[in-house]
Formats: sequence, structure tokens, C-alpha cells
Amino acid sequence: MKDMNMTVIATARLILRPHVLADAEALVRGVGNFNVSQWAARIPHPYGLADAEAFLALDSAIAIRCAIALQDDPERLIGGIGYEWQDGQPPELGYWIAEPHWRQGYAGEAARAMTGHAFDTGRHDAMVASYQIGNAASRRILDGLGFVETGEDVSFSRARNAETRIMRMRLAREGRRP
Repeated sequence: MKDMNMTVIATARLILRPHVLADAEALVRGVGNFNVSQWAARIPHPYGLADAEAFLALDSAIAIRCAIALQDDPERLIGGIGYEWQDGQPPELGYWIAEPHWRQGYAGEAARAMTGHAFDTGRHDAMVASYQIGNAASRRILDGLGFVETGEDVSFSRARNAETRIMRMRLAREGRRP
């Protein structure tokens, strides 16, 4: 599985590539913005250089983590996406886009590519994801991919330092949309 961590995926406008140490400052600018981190369960706020360096040092045989960059500037990180799994469980999709790049369809484009990777290369039969209630953009992305709601739950948000309501979703291989 380790070879999958070197994943590079090209889409019409994006490159999903392995993270590099040079991404640290862009990570801090991107997810250090509370407008971004508030919607992700695992990202603390404030988010500093030590947090970014710790994330970049993670090495996992059960996760695919990619930087999102534009085709015309593949070194400049504008977001992150990935999925991770545990034995017997479908992989969980997660993503974020830096605020200056919102409303341009990048998250949906990257998520479509990453779910395709999970099904075609990773050979997974289903994926799961969740969004915080109130995050309409993430809901639209997951709906557009074919994810279906499986129920409301609560999750702890490190950025908000509070429990938040989330909607859990699932996508079966045969339910994905092109």
C-alpha cells in the first residue's frame, strides 16, 4: 500500500500530488483560516507551522493524502484531499480548499478524482464522508458525487472546540456519478 501514498492524479484543471515540506506555509495559510478549519473535525485552530510540519511528517499505509494544486502552478498548494481506511471499514473521504479558491469547483473536481481513485485503484467497494450541518458547499459536493445520507451524528470539532452536528454519507461503487 505504501506506493499509493505517492499518488499523482491529474484532472482537467488540477494536480493531486503528494505533499512536500515546502507545502507547510501554504497549509498554515489555508487551514489556519478559521473559515476553513471550522468545517473540518480534525484541524485545530489556531493552526501553526508546527501543526503543518507534524501533518507533513505523517506516514500511513492506510491513507492516501494529496495536495491540491492547479495544473498551471503544480507547486502551489490550494487545498488538500485524501481518504483513509481501517480493516473492514470503507475509506473516509476528506478535503479542504483555501478560501481564495472557493466557488470555482475545485473541491468537487478533486473529490470526483479521489473517489475514482478509491474505487478503481484502491479497489474499495464503498466510501463514507460527512459534512457539518450548515456546510452547504460540502453537502452539494457529496450529493453531486452520488453520496447518500445515512444519518445525523455529532462529532468534535477541534477548531471550534465543541461538538458539532454532522450528516454521515455513503457512496457505493455502483452509485457513483460520472
